[in-house]
Amino acid sequence: MRLKDLATSVSDTFHLERKHIAIKDGFNVRFDMGANDEWKQFVQSILANGVIKPITGFKDENDKFIVTDGHRRIAGLDEALAILDADFKDAKEKGSGSSARAKAAEIREKIAAISIIPCTS
Repeated sequence: MRLKDLATSVSDTFHLERKHIAIKDGFNVRFDMGANDEWKQFVQSILANGVIKPITGFKDENDKFIVTDGHRRIAGLDEALAILDADFKDAKEKGSGSSARAKAAEIREKIAAISIIPCTS
């Protein structure tokens, strides 16, 4: 399958859902994602705006997009999605109105597609 077939737009930059993006173990030498307060602000920014700067990577033999630049943005997105999933579950368990669940789903939809720039492996 071609990368274009997984994408949701046509240009040099593609939009992929998180499930099509993989992190190769040991590829990124960065383990510190930022100071605690800075990290929280970064995740809140992703919740509000999505991932603004495209990530870079290549498609592997399993049709996964492997990140070469943007590991911190993916980690921040993963945390933002986990927060939304917890909020959604909490609203559902508390019997909160469907508006709280709808809002969580709306934000998730907004931030789930990530802009990527393909490069060679």
